[in-house]
Amino acid sequence: MKKTISIILIFVLLISSTISLLSCTDKDVPTPSSNETEEKVGTGFPSGQIQREYIYYDGVVWVYDSYTPNAQKLKVLPDGYTLVGQTLIEDSYEIPSEDFHTAHVEPGRNVYASSLGDALYIELKDGTYYRFVPEKA
Repeated sequence: MKKTISIILIFVLLISSTISLLSCTDKDVPTPSSNETEEKVGTGFPSGQIQREYIYYDGVVWVYDSYTPNAQKLKVLPDGYTLVGQTLIEDSYEIPSEDFHTAHVEPGRNVYASSLGDALYIELKDGTYYRFVPEKA
């Protein structure tokens, strides 16, 4: 009887030791690279592309105003804005440098400006307007 208890006790100790050793070993857990992290928490644009919407107009690079509350996807164009042209060429790999060239804004979208020069609005396909502000250097 003592021999059976000893064998069971040794068996239990071996199993618990094996489980402890397996749980303590270093696992090959990959750490995310900066690109993987950016894809998870980034802008949603593919890696290697410009990460925001831009338009060049009247000698100024304008960037989508994602920070002003209630400025995104307006349903009505604010007063004082007039049609100044349409977006021409989209290049999502370079900051635009010619009038009506864009990054992440498709060609053919109406562009509206005011005489104040504080913002542009671009009309989207669904009839809403995105606000763009001059990019700060």
